Amino acid sequence: SEENAAMLGKTDIPKCVVENVRNSQTPPSRWTSNSLEDFSLFVILNLAQWPVSKESLVDAGAVDVVKPIMAEGDLQGLKATMACSFLGASWGDFPETGSAAAKSISELMTNIIEKKGKDGQYAYGVFKLY
Repeated sequence: SEENAAMLGKTDIPKCVVENVRNSQTPPSRWTSNSLEDFSLFVILNLAQWPVSKESLVDAGAVDVVKPIMAEGDLQGLKATMACSFLGASWGDFPETGSAAAKSISELMTNIIEKKGKDGQYAYGVFKLY
């Protein structure tokens, strides 16, 4: 919720999750579900969508840390793409100047609306619309 995001944005949590991703020695394509890196990117995505916590992520350097993950093209790439879009990254920062991002997000939105999952990638319950 926005209330929780406001509280978390005032702590060191945004800085910690950005550092977890920055310091990872494992490529994003090899992150396991609920690993420290996977969870940290999930927290970044969730905090990025709220104006009250977005600034703390920007100050922690989240855009520069998350940008390279967008090229992964899997679930981590999708989360990174959405986080970068919430954080205000320019279209030039997105792989293929945003066309791949637009396709992935369009597919995700369709699957959420139709309550369909995508085998091996995500289920509609992973991403929620607020």
